[in-house]
Amino acid sequence: MSTVTANQAVAAAAQTAPFLKARHLYADLNSVSPGLKQSIAKIIESRGARFVEVAVMAPVPPYGQKVPLLTGGVAATEFAEQLRPYGMQIETGVAEVGKAAATKMCRSIMVKGIEALITECVLSATHYGVDEKVLASLGETFPEMDWQKAATYLVGRVVLHGERRAREMEESAGTVTEAGVDPIMVGAIVCRMDWSVQLGLREAFDGNTPATCQGFARRVAELTAKPRG
Repeated sequence: MSTVTANQAVAAAAQTAPFLKARHLYADLNSVSPGLKQSIAKIIESRGARFVEVAVMAPVPPYGQKVPLLTGGVAATEFAEQLRPYGMQIETGVAEVGKAAATKMCRSIMVKGIEALITECVLSATHYGVDEKVLASLGETFPEMDWQKAATYLVGRVVLHGERRAREMEESAGTVTEAGVDPIMVGAIVCRMDWSVQLGLREAFDGNTPATCQGFARRVAELTAKPRG
């Protein structure tokens, strides 16, 4: 099972392929575009091994090995049969490689897009001292969500996983481009995730999530404050 940063998925496959034989299943769990999954499949199958694409459809914590997985490829059923006894939740899709990846990457546009949007919203609203009113207003419009709790959780994901998310969203951009669509919004998400890395937010929070989204905004303000001349 290959689980690396998205931009290393091809390198991992190329490094592993020479050691594979027909008896092996190679499952790629990385968040990459359908086209890249197909390219990886060719690398693996050139050695006679069987390729399985796997899309991880939710955050691994708190599910652990029970995180929902969507699979594809001719060996997907065999892969699922081998791992279900360990409690893994695997849905087998079509034999065509790329469908599971497309499902994952299109979903990621929304998930990571919401994270990027709420980050900018919280940073700006806290600066102006209107964060409570903004979150309360969102609660009136979308009453099914606790916006204070959701905002804190979502900015925490940006803090901890900005690097991985940036690389994943580059693959989402590739997915959108392969569909003939200009990835305008996805490109902006990549920028916001890379911003979190460049600012060193994971280190600034000692590898922990912020206690509140407002605390997150205040810490960012400290990090970006211009030194007095």
